[in-house]
Amino acid sequence: MHRNLRGFSLIELLVVVSLIIMLIAILLPGLHRTRAIARSTICANNLRSIDQARHSRDQRLKITGKRGFDDPSGGWPSVLLPFLGNEALTLVCPEDDKLSGGGPDAIIDCWLGGNPYFQTDFNESPLQAKLSQTQLDAANLAENQNQWVPPAYQPDGDPHIFYLCIEDIRPGGGDKDYEDLIIKIEELPGEFELTFMKGHTNRHFKLLDAHGVVLVDNCTNQTVRIPGGSSSYAFNRYFWSERRPDMVAALDYDDFVIANAAGPDADQDWDDMIPDGKEHPSFARHGDGINVLFGSGNVQTSVKPVDLDPAVGPINEALWLPEDLLP
Repeated sequence: MHRNLRGFSLIELLVVVSLIIMLIAILLPGLHRTRAIARSTICANNLRSIDQARHSRDQRLKITGKRGFDDPSGGWPSVLLPFLGNEALTLVCPEDDKLSGGGPDAIIDCWLGGNPYFQTDFNESPLQAKLSQTQLDAANLAENQNQWVPPAYQPDGDPHIFYLCIEDIRPGGGDKDYEDLIIKIEELPGEFELTFMKGHTNRHFKLLDAHGVVLVDNCTNQTVRIPGGSSSYAFNRYFWSERRPDMVAALDYDDFVIANAAGPDADQDWDDMIPDGKEHPSFARHGDGINVLFGSGNVQTSVKPVDLDPAVGPINEALWLPEDLLP
């Protein structure tokens, strides 16, 4: 008795492989969509948790309506983290591959000849340059390098270490050599380490907290640690002054210089945040849309950037500004 041990022919094998490839081609887009929806849902839940943490903080501080002098927009991640059970992942969108750094919640106070000269915080500003070590070395900043144009920030080595080069603010906009104060900033869990590497010899620099209390009287050659943290999100700065239900409270975002704050006064042009070859800002992470938390606590997912851009007058008035600033 003889058995027929004939195997598969080459044609039969090719047919089977072709069928498998076709099935993968059919199933993969659906799998990608399912994962994208799941990531967007996690992001939306993060925003809801952030709103609950903000509400808990308001209750703790007995804040209702107007904030007085309570504006943690620059360093809000560290402010709200205790109300999130210190779960730092709540501040991270699963679609975000580059966290924006929440700036240190502090103020640089510069004095000249015993008199106040200027103040600046760690939020974005045209007179602040965020540089990596490589960029700082290449810039070779010097007093005679006036009207210097800072390059776009490009991280190198450890992206949690960078330098903030500050131009003093004076009539005419300063000489723009960006070396009036240079600070090395290292981002640590829940805080920042600031090393004041250089300050203009004729200036006296103080470090203040967000309420104007002096933390360090003379910053020259000092290293200090203050609260701060990273997040995939930004708060509307004006939301801290008036929690109007239909205002944008927080949303998906990317950093411009350091701060985690957005809005019509944030010195940020969304058009400048569109990567080469793309049509939408880099923070439109969900099907080219943005997840948005409103003052009511409602979260809308995948909102188109054109429907949120604070540079557009009617949108600015409807979604970003408090009532006392409306025309």
